[in-house]
Amino acid sequence: MSQYPKAIEILDQGMDIGLDKLGNEHKIIAGLYNEYGSINKYKGQYDLALKYYHLSLDIRLKVVDNDFSVIAASYNNLGIIYKIKGDYDQAMEYYRKFMKALQETTVNDYPYKAAAYNNLGEVYRLKGDYDLALTYYQLSMNICLKALGKDHFLVAGSYNNIGLAYDEKGDYDYALEYLQQSLDIRLLIIGNEHPDVAVSYNNLGVIYVKQRNYEKGMDCYNRSLVINIKAFGEQHPDVAMTYTNIGNVFIAKKDFDKAVMFQEKALKIYINAFGDFHPLVGTVYNSTGNIYFEKEDQIKALGYYQLALISQVRDFTEYNIYINPTIEVVNSKTVLLSTLVGKAEALERLWL
Repeated sequence: MSQYPKAIEILDQGMDIGLDKLGNEHKIIAGLYNEYGSINKYKGQYDLALKYYHLSLDIRLKVVDNDFSVIAASYNNLGIIYKIKGDYDQAMEYYRKFMKALQETTVNDYPYKAAAYNNLGEVYRLKGDYDLALTYYQLSMNICLKALGKDHFLVAGSYNNIGLAYDEKGDYDYALEYLQQSLDIRLLIIGNEHPDVAVSYNNLGVIYVKQRNYEKGMDCYNRSLVINIKAFGEQHPDVAMTYTNIGNVFIAKKDFDKAVMFQEKALKIYINAFGDFHPLVGTVYNSTGNIYFEKEDQIKALGYYQLALISQVRDFTEYNIYINPTIEVVNSKTVLLSTLVGKAEALERLWL
């Protein structure tokens, strides 16, 4: 983690000189704000990343002459952060601006078009429209394969995302095939300690667990955890994701105390990174509700399901377990549906 303070120190020095010599509306200043945004994104400081990316975009819109590629890049960066924060509608808005800006640029745009299609696919997947997600992922992958060949990190990313979509559709054999191809390419080109490799191990672990191959699943999760802690430290959302998945293994093995322990570790990291209103926070509350449901503690289960609903539906703050939200602005349809089903089953058992 020591590289981040040094990078920020260098940026601070550059910003001081730039503001003094160039003023606050210059393309170099916009580039520095963009770098601040990127560093904070990798640190998991998403609100700060959003702030700096917006500052960068505001300047670029005023001062960049006919270089639409940098404006497109700003739109893309903002879309990524809004997606991470769980604001999928805002993410979609900026990704569409990204695609529109690409139409104005004359640079070799195949990587940008591939990224645009991939990002749209990502949002549709997170919103639960898996077939449309696969359509955009395939468009992205075809562009990358034609331009770059199969042994490239962008192709690996496409394979990974297609695998995720098949996972969500319940087609685990196809998911495993694409995710393994992604891992093989990443190991070949970036080695075994890169965070993208950790992502591949984590995603493969999910499939193995769903296939009830818990030993392989846990091995993948542990590999992912080691890489991410080394890269990001112990309080990063990617670490939390692996804790959640390890907790799910213990749920499947009926070791509920260990399952709760890992879910609580994940929840603390997620709330610190994103606040209370976020799909990943809802996912952990929902999983914890499932644990207490299996333990036949329906009162606790219902409490966690209600917290999951609060984390998913904007402006819904009702802790009364007998009240459900009016669904207007929702983070994730998938998490919401799972929570409502769990809550209904818990209420049924409570009164049997």
